[in-house]
Amino acid sequence: MNEDYEYLMDNHIRNPQRLTNGKSAHENYIDFLNQRRETVDRINRLNQAKINEKALQETIRKTIEKELEKQLLPGVRDRAVKAALNTVARARSERENTVNIKKVDNGYDVTFEIESNGDKLLSLTLNVFDEWQAEQLKDGFLDDPGALYSDIINRLIGK
Repeated sequence: MNEDYEYLMDNHIRNPQRLTNGKSAHENYIDFLNQRRETVDRINRLNQAKINEKALQETIRKTIEKELEKQLLPGVRDRAVKAALNTVARARSERENTVNIKKVDNGYDVTFEIESNGDKLLSLTLNVFDEWQAEQLKDGFLDDPGALYSDIINRLIGK
């Protein structure tokens, strides 16, 4: 696990050439986003090794902020850190939750499923008019599946 973390740090965060290679700020930002994908893959492997995800994300956030503090403008740095953390959260959400879109006679059925430790916590199917609307629902759900679950529970118990 420490070997994976060190690889992540050395190859994706502490690489000073990434931001001092004579490219424009925009080109460097695009490079950073591309390298972020590789970082997310490494982070996912670490998460699968049962590392405390919150502690890992906080460590990554602090490390990224520290390394980029002197190299990027604060606004760009904040957006880059937020984008990296959102990508990690989205990958986790996609791994732990299911959304199925099925074409039916009167539109599309979108089924949302939330599982925890192999137990199904929620299964909800909505019917929508078109595929665009189905994709919008899927994206909204995967951005924060816990919000849907919490909202349904709170609504049903009268809060």
